[in-house]
Amino acid sequence: MDFSIPRRTLLRALEAARAIVDQKSAMPVLRTAHLSANGAELVVTASDLVLTYRVTLPAAVKVPGSVCVPVSILRDVVARMAEGDVRVTVEKLGVSVRGTGARTASKLPATDGADYPAVPLASEAPGLQRRTIPAQALADVRRLTRYAQSTDDARPHLCATLFELLPDSIRAVTTDGHRLSMASRAIPASTGQPGARILIPARSLARMALPESGEIIVEHGGATRPTWITHAMEGTPGATVTWCTKLVDAAFP
Repeated sequence: MDFSIPRRTLLRALEAARAIVDQKSAMPVLRTAHLSANGAELVVTASDLVLTYRVTLPAAVKVPGSVCVPVSILRDVVARMAEGDVRVTVEKLGVSVRGTGARTASKLPATDGADYPAVPLASEAPGLQRRTIPAQALADVRRLTRYAQSTDDARPHLCATLFELLPDSIRAVTTDGHRLSMASRAIPASTGQPGARILIPARSLARMALPESGEIIVEHGGATRPTWITHAMEGTPGATVTWCTKLVDAAFP
């Protein structure tokens, strides 16, 4: 694998990925970021098996391929580089990372990209409902209800936010058993799709870096299946971010 990509674009992707990985995971591969280069795109994936971050970035790909690199180490190396393009090359003993004007390249440990666990993709999940929501509406209901969300992990049905996607509005509801908060915002009317209720874990919501402008696409298939939230990466034309989270399979009060 051999590709080049602007430093700032790669750094933003790695910082988001670092917030997802579990550095204490018993599976070393889950402490890495999966890099896959093909065509004119680089896909960066990070997951803790509950929340998955996947971003597709425009890149100059010379040799396609995939590799898993410790995300914290790679992020720190890229952060110290000067602005310009970063070239990443897979070698026999690991990964070589070289910045613009650098005389030497950083050598990082790496594992085969095939070792990374399969992550759920919306394109492979039949029967999903799809809604387009203004990012500001989702940001508003999250902000207004966050304070009443429980922080008790032993009560997963309360340590979460219930989102109701109604025909012409989105509503968020939280409770910690003592307080209850509910907020709603108008959204474009759906094309005949029924309303949906999705209960997203607090831990997933806390780590999703969602925008507050533009549009967000929500794809869901019910309480027992994951939900995908997709949006453009701000400031990077052609880049797309997708968050996939498992839902809380429990009854909300």
